[in-house]
Amino acid sequence: MTIKYPVYTPINFDFDHERIETEIDKIPDSFFGHSSTWRVDGEYKPETYDNFQIETYEDNLNVSYITRGDTINDYVYVEKKYTAWKSLSLTHIPQIERSKTHNSEYIDGKFIRYRCEYPKWENRDDLKTYLPYTFYVINSLPFEFLNLARICVLEPPNFGPVHTDEQSENFRLGGFTTINLTINDGGVPLLMKYNNEIIELRNKCYQLDNSFPHGVPKVESKRITITVDGYGLIL
Repeated sequence: MTIKYPVYTPINFDFDHERIETEIDKIPDSFFGHSSTWRVDGEYKPETYDNFQIETYEDNLNVSYITRGDTINDYVYVEKKYTAWKSLSLTHIPQIERSKTHNSEYIDGKFIRYRCEYPKWENRDDLKTYLPYTFYVINSLPFEFLNLARICVLEPPNFGPVHTDEQSENFRLGGFTTINLTINDGGVPLLMKYNNEIIELRNKCYQLDNSFPHGVPKVESKRITITVDGYGLIL
């Protein structure tokens, strides 16, 4: 059965964003990884996203990026002026330790995107003592079950380059979608391009089809969001 969710829908969902921010601020920095843009040979091509660009061309050239390493499942982080997001996965696939820190891998020559191949993810036990209220909130969202959930942090002077969260049609049309929780907006909205228009998303909680190009301008203060993929959302 095909289920197609809207591109964007505000959700009336109450939570204490200050309490969540307090919990997140106590997590050791060593838990976080870089969630930067993927670039082949370090090239920046704004035409990739229909020439939708946030900040200047030079700024985008100076964003840290991830590229292929020496082996097929090895990735190299290339640090530049802007580091973009720090991220931390809150859920994982229990039998795949790598799913705590990576989104995909090649298995027997086949590219596997974890959130598309493994529908149901579980909360990470190693984070529950740091984030009791945060886990209570994400598990209270109106999903039947959760997939990938992660914290994304942007700190000044960084911005979030335009990108898409690539997902298969089976994922996007098979009952899965994304909820964004804005814990602290950092003084700026999320920007998304849809139907040749740039839309500003400022809600505290909203459903989003993040296969459309989106990004975040340079933040004025620390921006914290939680992105939760899940199945069977009831709007």
